[in-house]
Amino acid sequence: MLEGSNPYQTLILEKPDLVILDTWLATRDAGWTLLQLLKLDPVTKDTPVLVCTSDREALEMRARALENHGTVSVLNKPYTREALLPAVEGILGAQTGAEAQTPVLNPS
Repeated sequence: MLEGSNPYQTLILEKPDLVILDTWLATRDAGWTLLQLLKLDPVTKDTPVLVCTSDREALEMRARALENHGTVSVLNKPYTREALLPAVEGILGAQTGAEAQTPVLNPS
């Protein structure tokens, strides 16, 4: 995304197959706010989101809400490419009807 752009508007216009979302955007809660907007909007509510965070406290506080959105997976930071790629492939594979993989919660 370009600096100064509105991520929510960009996602509505671009209609990506998957959103990889860092929870710390401009502020600590900006990514979480964007996730809420995406999941409340009928246009984007079914777009899968891979939440990337190192903020375990915020993740624990929001765990129950995340469970209510089957299209949200979590990848703890820091992560490696070897952890990211299978997570993305699993999410996109589930979209196309391929065998779904369990969301990545604690990659090693």
